Amino acid sequence: TIVRILRVNAQPSEQVLEMSQLRSAFVNEDSFQYYRVHIPPTSSAIKVKLIPSYGDPDAYLSFTSSEPDDLTATWVMDDVGAEEQVIKREAVEFCQFEPCI
Repeated sequence: TIVRILRVNAQPSEQVLEMSQLRSAFVNEDSFQYYRVHIPPTSSAIKVKLIPSYGDPDAYLSFTSSEPDDLTATWVMDDVGAEEQVIKREAVEFCQFEPCI
């Protein structure tokens, strides 16, 4: 199960998330679910939590790649079990332009 999030360009199959919103989804093996998040300029960081209820999902995060994968993502969450990634605005790879999506 692979979840790709934080895409720059919205596609019809993408779901838009709000900050602090939780989302539960079932994704078949070797399939993808896309999410897009608008990050307000006042946010000093973002926190991404990946909590599997079944299987071993991965998440690929990017502000620059339209379809991040394990080679093009800036941040990869691919450990077994629950994971949490905090990305601070000071990070070099953090969103470089506004609006930050």
